[in-house]
Amino acid sequence: MLVYFVFCVKFSVGFAQAKIPVSYCESAPEIIPFIKGQKYGYVDRHGKVLIPAKFDQAGMFKMDFYTLLSQNASVLGTADYALVTLDEIKYRIDKKGSIVLKMDTVQSAPAVCCPQVEHDLVLFEKNKLWGIRDKKGKVVVENHYQTLDYLFWLDGSAKYFIAKKNGKYGVIDAQGLVKVKFLYDFLYNMNANATEDSGILLAGTLERQPIIIDFCGNRYYYK
Repeated sequence: MLVYFVFCVKFSVGFAQAKIPVSYCESAPEIIPFIKGQKYGYVDRHGKVLIPAKFDQAGMFKMDFYTLLSQNASVLGTADYALVTLDEIKYRIDKKGSIVLKMDTVQSAPAVCCPQVEHDLVLFEKNKLWGIRDKKGKVVVENHYQTLDYLFWLDGSAKYFIAKKNGKYGVIDAQGLVKVKFLYDFLYNMNANATEDSGILLAGTLERQPIIIDFCGNRYYYK
């Protein structure tokens, strides 16, 4: 049965009856990849398994611009589909877990790059450490971080940042408050080329093991 771990709350094995904490978790996407052993599947926000773990890798249900702009498969590039890997081959799947497109059949999609976005806050480096300034140059977060990056590149308001401190990754807000604890060997936003309203979900490694978490710190995996 799916076990659902939260940093501040200990749930029992009966995951289907567990409730997700309200704080920040409402920003998680409706369909969330999870890990069971070496395989990936999908659950809803309450942990109910929607698609069993059978893929070698699994991304969020989100737009894929390469597919969206292709000649023969554009409809399959919408957020109704997700990108997965199975036996080293990439596919698009629907919300039932059915394979609808083998990615090597996508024809003549143009090169796609992210649009330039002017952020309200600017990253700066001093003495090999990173901090945050406003547009007038006022320091709003001191340079205490080994690395620092926008959580959402397409969100000009720049409310959250992935940071590295003392060799571990976490997430801070625009005031420097910790939103995801500095526990992770590596961390990235699974939906970075989007905006916050499309869902916040982070992936990375913890003690060399793959991990997927939401903004509450809920970890999505079987044990």
